[in-house]
Amino acid sequence: GQDKVRKSIDKALEFLSLNQRNDGTYETCETTVQVVCALCNLGIDFENDQRFIKDKNVVDALMTFRNNDGGFSHISGENSQGISTAQALLAIDAVIKYKNSMRRVFDFSAEFSETELEQLKKVDGQLATINEQTSEKEVEKCNEIYKDLSVDLKTYVTKYNSILSLLDKYDLSMNDESFIDEMSKNETGNGYIYDVENKCEYEYSQEFTNDDLNEYKDLLKSEISSFDKAKLCTLLDKAEKSDKLENKEEVVQNLKDMKQKSEDAFNELNEINSEIMDGLYPFTNLDENQLKRLNEVYERVQKLGEKDRSSVTGYDELCRVYESQNSTKVSTILIISVGIGIPILVGFVILKRGRKE
Repeated sequence: GQDKVRKSIDKALEFLSLNQRNDGTYETCETTVQVVCALCNLGIDFENDQRFIKDKNVVDALMTFRNNDGGFSHISGENSQGISTAQALLAIDAVIKYKNSMRRVFDFSAEFSETELEQLKKVDGQLATINEQTSEKEVEKCNEIYKDLSVDLKTYVTKYNSILSLLDKYDLSMNDESFIDEMSKNETGNGYIYDVENKCEYEYSQEFTNDDLNEYKDLLKSEISSFDKAKLCTLLDKAEKSDKLENKEEVVQNLKDMKQKSEDAFNELNEINSEIMDGLYPFTNLDENQLKRLNEVYERVQKLGEKDRSSVTGYDELCRVYESQNSTKVSTILIISVGIGIPILVGFVILKRGRKE
């Protein structure tokens, strides 16, 4: 029931509070991001909730991973990385949504109407007045107001902690059968992707199907990129568990090899983007040392597959600067060659005429 879920969440929050470092982070940028998203999604005031304030609150601590180039590093003080930066932007988005009473990250429903915001404000306001001295009648009244909300709005109520302990005291429950029915319990073993408007069952077969086999064959003939990693992981997991797959040993080994190629491409792409963000981007006013680095990066980029090259930071501009720089070198060599060649040719003509005379 809902009571158990809420208590489990509180237990998880207690763990996160105890394991927060003194500097306010959770060691890495990405881990800190997940905590920020969790707090915002739960409607927890990270700026004032003492559980998540050490030397800094968790959001201010996240910003210590930010570098002068605007990117974020995996570990504070290291070069910026694409994944770390993307994750940090996700947390910043979560903070903006929380601050502006918007829907959570990954909730792509239409934003709340003014009426819905007023309903939430009213319920949270009522729950905020609850304390240890509140009578059973008042607690029950607040509980009923909460239950009158739509299923969607119930998930955005943030002040439930103020009433939870008193529900136990008065032997009341926040369980709402209509809410539970609407959310649907998983009884098939396949799981549900829940949508407030449309419920659909998510089917996942652990057997290596004909579609999987065709996908595997297509991958064998294609250029493996970092984008194939998730697909290869799924196929490899199915192949290893399959009892009916023909040439299983060969298929599994091929999938492992392709997965390794995909991981290598992913790591190389990430390193290249870090190198670009470390003083090269946006490729303007580069000194001689930076131009040398740019040439080295360009050579590495050309070894990537076409799909991965499209994910290189500023790829088109990188190519333009490289080609411009090298065309200038070619022009200089031609000018020098012509400059040297003409005097030699003139000298040769004069020498030839001298011999004739």
